[in-house]
Amino acid sequence: MAAKSSKRKETINDSAGGGLSKARAKAQEIREAEFVSMLGLSTLTEREKLEQEIVAQVRIITSNQAGLELTTLSATDRRYLLFAAVQKAKVSTEGVKVIALLMECLGAKAMESDTFIEMALRDAQLIPAVEGSTHVNLGLTAQFLNRYFYRPRRNLPSPPSMTLGEITGENSFLFEAKSGATGAVPFAPFLRAYAGFRQIPNVHLFARQAHAFRGFLHARRIRKVPAPDLEMNLLLGQILATIAYAQVIAENASRQNLAAAIVSAVFHPLIIDLTAIAVALEALPQLESADRAIVHRMLIAPQTSREDWNHVAALLA
Repeated sequence: MAAKSSKRKETINDSAGGGLSKARAKAQEIREAEFVSMLGLSTLTEREKLEQEIVAQVRIITSNQAGLELTTLSATDRRYLLFAAVQKAKVSTEGVKVIALLMECLGAKAMESDTFIEMALRDAQLIPAVEGSTHVNLGLTAQFLNRYFYRPRRNLPSPPSMTLGEITGENSFLFEAKSGATGAVPFAPFLRAYAGFRQIPNVHLFARQAHAFRGFLHARRIRKVPAPDLEMNLLLGQILATIAYAQVIAENASRQNLAAAIVSAVFHPLIIDLTAIAVALEALPQLESADRAIVHRMLIAPQTSREDWNHVAALLA
């Protein structure tokens, strides 16, 4: 009888302990759910989330356009030396920005187990280094500063578009291409690509930024300022990479007759990028006050209308 009573007490204790464990587990589950829910709460409004998603899509689309120049060049048109460096430096860093934008929209949902975003968040950071190190490609880009903005070849045509089927097959010259003699590489007038889009406010503003940067280089050239140090040289390379990147986008947009709203949305992040780099350049202590005043002209905010965002959102929906 005593044995049965003891066994019964153990069963009751086990039952109570099991119930307590389940209660604790449930409480822990609730706390975790509340924590995840709290993390998932975004400070962005639905409109801001939509704009973030659109900008992310725009960055992906424009990244795909940047490499088209490389498939159409030849021994007499060696602009690939600039565009190869721009593609490696700019497109790889765009991937990092895309993941950051998507993370703002997804919140804690992105960090659930076995999701692509968790892997992309980690691996995207490696791409700029894998693509030859961003600082190396920006240094190569900076070598073209004088040639890109001075002595343009006005009859130099824009490369044909691969996406429109104007060229087919591979360019065998890519396996024979050589580097060197960057000072002899010709470029078209640096504002020509934007001429057909001047009625779009964002393109006009970006062209103003590019023109102001050319003025900065010209003022330093007149005063025969010594070559920039490494810190400034990398910033100058970033600015040229962004301008050359925009040039390729504008040329392809013209060939494909893209709607004005799409072009406006595409140039929205480009203006922001150029402004951010200009702020870093203006903040350099070694910059003279006259140069700082010229760089300040590059600090411009985009003017993308609500109608532009709605038009692009409808296409991406």
